Amino acid sequence: MKRFFIYSVMTLQLLACSSVQLVKTEINLQPTANEIAKILAVTNWHLLGRLSVRNTEESWLTKIEWRHASLADEVTLSTSLGGVVAKLSYMDNIITISKAGEHERVVSEREMESLIGYSPPLPHLKYWLRGVPNPAVGAQINNESPVSTRVFVQDGWRVNLERFMVFNERVLPTKMSFTKDGLKMKLVVDEWL
Repeated sequence: MKRFFIYSVMTLQLLACSSVQLVKTEINLQPTANEIAKILAVTNWHLLGRLSVRNTEESWLTKIEWRHASLADEVTLSTSLGGVVAKLSYMDNIITISKAGEHERVVSEREMESLIGYSPPLPHLKYWLRGVPNPAVGAQINNESPVSTRVFVQDGWRVNLERFMVFNERVLPTKMSFTKDGLKMKLVVDEWL
């Protein structure tokens, strides 16, 4: 019996020392024109995540829920405890915002900038969040970026797509940052729906 116990302990120690290899699937991070067309063909999508924004004077962190439909984008920003800070709707260059305890109102891009301290790249974000440049505006693709990232510059914004997952047979980013003129926005997608 004592011998069995010693052999069991030795076997467990050997197993504890062995390494486990994770199987990794190779994902092509530079999408083909066909893959971009498939990504853009999805007209309704939804994501949950965390957004941080930092400029030269301040920084803040919020939860984000983004719902995209063919006609409009609905964005809800909330605290870590779930309290809604603001709701934003973007459709055909019209921005509608409602802050906690206020009625919904239409705002211009300048008003938006004065409210939150920066002008978000709203016309582009619905594309960047899915890992592709806005097809209506030229972009400089950085093909020399590290293998695990996708980088491009569009409309003065540097877009870094750093982590990816396969969702519904499409490669979508789950960690990204957008930088322009001392402003840095970081988004981590917790869930694609």
